[in-house]
Amino acid sequence: MAKLKRTVIVGGLSGSSGPVTFKLTSEGTIVSERTSPSNPNTPAQQSARARFTSSARTYRGFSSSIVQQWDEFAESGLERDPVSGGQRFRDGINAYIGLASKFLQATPNGTPPTTPPTTPFVAPNVTLTATGSAGKVTFTAGGPTPANVRTELLLQKLAGANRKPQSGAYRSRAFAAFVPGSLSADVTVGPGFYAAAYRFVNTQTGQATELQSIGVAQVTLALSQGGKKAA
Repeated sequence: MAKLKRTVIVGGLSGSSGPVTFKLTSEGTIVSERTSPSNPNTPAQQSARARFTSSARTYRGFSSSIVQQWDEFAESGLERDPVSGGQRFRDGINAYIGLASKFLQATPNGTPPTTPPTTPFVAPNVTLTATGSAGKVTFTAGGPTPANVRTELLLQKLAGANRKPQSGAYRSRAFAAFVPGSLSADVTVGPGFYAAAYRFVNTQTGQATELQSIGVAQVTLALSQGGKKAA
């Protein structure tokens, strides 16, 4: 994967996402390759690299007129950086790769649009809560979301109930479609304390809202019948 050298915040993210890290500096938010002492080839990281690579390859095939549209979108300031308040995207290639990667994360079998969005993405008037129980965190929506919206569910494991979550340490765990009659989604995890958060993603454009944190949930050990630990 070619290293991205210019500044960008992808779909409202800050901190680390897959193989890249976003750092707020006096010159903007810098994107760089993420380094980690742990296994750098987890399935989630491999998927993130694949999305970035696919998006960059697609962009290289764009005509000059399409490239110009993305450059104009980046320059327009249509969407704002939720951290610094400045422009979210500094150039067309980062604008496209950012939205296309988020689109593919939410809609793995879809084809990202080749042209930029023409309007901002407004969050649905829906809020979520998160509760912990045996072996899972359950996210519950206060109502259904539009058909073109998926809700990204994120968790951050904490060392204890009173530990403060770090803004860049949430990890994407699932995407949910909340429809009438199905307003909850479970994320299976091990025992411990988890800070929960969510964001809405437009499945037509890859646009995403800012991260919304919703507190800490305690997850207990999941047991199967007979007192044996569940697989």
